[in-house]
Amino acid sequence: MDLRTTMQESSYFSRKEKVTEDVYEDWDVEGASGVKFNFKDTCSFQPERLTSLVDRLTAAGMPLSLLRQSEIVLDRRGVFSEKLFELAHVKNQYPYEMVTSVRVLDMREPPSMTDFDSSLGLGSCINLENYQLFLHTWNVLKEEKYGEEMSLRQYTSFYNQLDTVLLAEVHGSFTRLVKAQYEVSSDW
Repeated sequence: MDLRTTMQESSYFSRKEKVTEDVYEDWDVEGASGVKFNFKDTCSFQPERLTSLVDRLTAAGMPLSLLRQSEIVLDRRGVFSEKLFELAHVKNQYPYEMVTSVRVLDMREPPSMTDFDSSLGLGSCINLENYQLFLHTWNVLKEEKYGEEMSLRQYTSFYNQLDTVLLAEVHGSFTRLVKAQYEVSSDW
């Protein structure tokens, strides 16, 4: 049985230790309903924060066309929202260890600052500036997209979709750069 299988079968937070320079910490949680959550640190597969990479693309004049075409930047009426689009440039925060079951995702109030306390290896708590950025993101999502239905479930969905689209933007930019400079396709 490998470490991953062992972690996924556990009923509590499990930590995969750094084995080599290429292996980073991942965390798995099994909620009370049996649903397993796997949290990956983005820095485990890229050299810097995703928002930094996106900011560099924007500064270089890249239009972030995948994000602009994504439904995550559409408001409740289905219209492009500049406020939602701007959230791509905010380091979004997530209360990983607070999510102990699927029921937690139904909470309609933003998590408190102490809900972000963490032992995931990136610090033990959120600072006030980052918590205020989280609240800004929560409020923009509530005002622009979800209204009174806003919950941690909607925030989680947006958080995951935004990361996915931004990773696709960064990968697309890298692919175009490698093709243009080296005439090599990275999609082999």
